Amino acid sequence: MDTVYKPIAKQDLLIRMSIDPCWSPEIKDGPFQQMVKLIGDESLLDVNIAALHAERRGRWLQILAQVKPIYQKTFLYLGDTEEFVDDVIFQKFLSSNFLWEAEYSLPHPLGYGRGIEKATPFIYFLRSQSEVLLKKVLELAELEYAIFKAAYHLPSKQPSGMEDKLYISPAATLMSVKNDVLNILEGKEILESPSDVYYMISPTGRNFRLTEEIFMFLQSFSNGREIGSLKERERKILNTALGLRVLCENPSELESKPLKHS
Repeated sequence: MDTVYKPIAKQDLLIRMSIDPCWSPEIKDGPFQQMVKLIGDESLLDVNIAALHAERRGRWLQILAQVKPIYQKTFLYLGDTEEFVDDVIFQKFLSSNFLWEAEYSLPHPLGYGRGIEKATPFIYFLRSQSEVLLKKVLELAELEYAIFKAAYHLPSKQPSGMEDKLYISPAATLMSVKNDVLNILEGKEILESPSDVYYMISPTGRNFRLTEEIFMFLQSFSNGREIGSLKERERKILNTALGLRVLCENPSELESKPLKHS
């Protein structure tokens, strides 16, 4: 079944052509040629292909340069060289909707909207490749992304009290993983655990291993929870979480739809 395309602006078409390998103008009846016919401007097919390939590779390297510093340890497994831009995984990312649809990105801290940062599209893409990537690599990428997201935009304020309904802050992350991937960031050996390992990534720049008990208690705030009667130990955990800004009063403070994590 042929793909049905909707007309897009000429500028958007040229940007897509200059990055997406599947939208190259020399691909017969490919997306670019189909779109050119759809918008009625076949003069766009007159492209210097050699110059386009050189420019495209430069753009690929720019995207790689934005993503790689955020996923430094992950790239030790994916491919830690400039040639990774030619790897099938990265080429699929360049053509994926995750890169091209702004909804797969965090709002810019200065109010420029979505679509600027590339770390979020990349983690969404890696999640879609779970059948071909090692689980420990995906878990490591999730950890590095959570650390990036926690630093990207701090909540504007710390919750003022403990009587209101509280939520897990969109800037914080609770993770359950099979491999103790925090070891990798600490310069230690990768350990596969016999049971789940639990982490909390705080917007204050601190990362913690949690017991299952603490993890499950904090998870109870995922969809909002009113604070009623708490045991003394639970109140201590709550006080610590508030101080670390893991909990917030308004979950839409950073984004209208908090991202889901695998």
